[in-house]
Amino acid sequence: MAETNEVENQYKVKLQHPFDRTRKVVFEVTPELLENRAVNYKTLDPVHMPGQIYVYATTSSRTFNIANARLVSRTPTEAQKNLEILHMLRFWTMPRFGRQNELESAQLGQLGAPPDVLLLSAYSDVPKDLGNIGDANQKMGHLNRIPTVITNLSINYPSDVDYIPTLGNTSINDPGGQPMPTLMSVDVQLSETHSPFEYENFSLSQFKNGTLPGF
Repeated sequence: MAETNEVENQYKVKLQHPFDRTRKVVFEVTPELLENRAVNYKTLDPVHMPGQIYVYATTSSRTFNIANARLVSRTPTEAQKNLEILHMLRFWTMPRFGRQNELESAQLGQLGAPPDVLLLSAYSDVPKDLGNIGDANQKMGHLNRIPTVITNLSINYPSDVDYIPTLGNTSINDPGGQPMPTLMSVDVQLSETHSPFEYENFSLSQFKNGTLPGF
């Protein structure tokens, strides 16, 4: 969803395609956001010793859980926007496949491609340049354009709220009137992912200072 005010919305939780500004979901109502990372150790068990020796093995990629992300629909316009958000989230879980999609995907060189990698941002200044994940000289804040993939999507259609008709979209032959809950929630689970090039250029000192782009 395109943002109308970049300055106003830059600290909100959002998911965005790396190179297409129109493919964006901004959660206008602040959701719960959980960041989790595991540090893995192997244990050595000395005989007749009251404990183990821990040997470091790996540090996992982070996982993020956007929980109880509420979509509020007070007007048909808001209902239409929230319906588009649901379709965008669903779209991001699917690979490029199917006969009807073969020509378009082949032209873009994407036939058989996996679901999109998404940039997760929250409570941080967002760089204007979509061609770069960030600026090494910029204070990155909390979560700034972290490459992620959706691993689970949960959409709750409640039974204890009213439903409101959507505005519709004449460009796709949708006359409107689709029922949308006035209040609903979605949960999105994401896993951090990086290319070999990004891992090769990892800087622990920059990461410590919060200035490492995309981490």
